[in-house]
Amino acid sequence: MERTMTDWKDSVRAYCDKWRAYARNVRDGSIPPGATERELSSLCRDFESRGLHLDDEVIALLRIVNGTSYNGLAFDGAAIPDRDVYHREDLVHSNDQYNDEPSRYTLYGTWDTDLYRFDNVASEYQVLDNGGGGVMKTFPTFGELVEYAITTYVLKPIQEQLEP
Repeated sequence: MERTMTDWKDSVRAYCDKWRAYARNVRDGSIPPGATERELSSLCRDFESRGLHLDDEVIALLRIVNGTSYNGLAFDGAAIPDRDVYHREDLVHSNDQYNDEPSRYTLYGTWDTDLYRFDNVASEYQVLDNGGGGVMKTFPTFGELVEYAITTYVLKPIQEQLEP
């Protein structure tokens, strides 16, 4: 069965709720609010001027939570200030700083040893080994990439800590 954008958005909202509850319980971090329409408009203009890939699922995630940085998992956000209280990175800045091939790839975030990007040639989202650079996993949609990362690096560790 093919998943819709609504399916993964509902999953991300549920994950964010669990994430927030966990963060409150351990008093360790918090989840930032969603991006404003002004921040999203600016991001769209900046990405378009640089030829970077930005689809509806990325925008949908940013409306729910404008970037994340938790337990080593980081998805970059829109219009993030230099000294961000949530320790997030800005999507435009990250691509300007770290993307050696912006005509081919768009960078979205990291986990300790993973790098998340979109490959324009292969038309897929990829998880790269941040040390060696090899593609470890691919996903047809951004939502599936996000769901994989949040489940693997946030929810599983939380569940393991909560189990007796």
